[in-house]
Amino acid sequence: MAQNNIAFVLQLTAGTNPSKSRFVYRLKQCLGSICQHSSISLTIHLFANSVGKDEALKIFEEIGHYCVSGYKVKFYDVEEVIEGIQPAVDVIKVSLRCHKRFVVKLQLMQINRYYISC
Repeated sequence: MAQNNIAFVLQLTAGTNPSKSRFVYRLKQCLGSICQHSSISLTIHLFANSVGKDEALKIFEEIGHYCVSGYKVKFYDVEEVIEGIQPAVDVIKVSLRCHKRFVVKLQLMQINRYYISC
């Protein structure tokens, strides 16, 4: 049986916050649309903290009926996942900082494009 796999990260803080409300609203719209237009079963992988998981469960209560082809949700602890990938994220951050400095040097000093220095 064919299925679509979709992943979201939902790490929210407790309490009321306009940004949180907008994000949850947009996620609900996005998931509702995906469910409504999918012609095959969905597996939604949700990387969330406890607040994010609670909000996600509320969303699925509201939009579940749109998933005519069926869906299942797998929750993952976002903190646990972050610990596993943090070394790779750190390498990417350093690389991006290096690239940004290189581009700035090229723009400001108009030096040879092949010169790379971090």
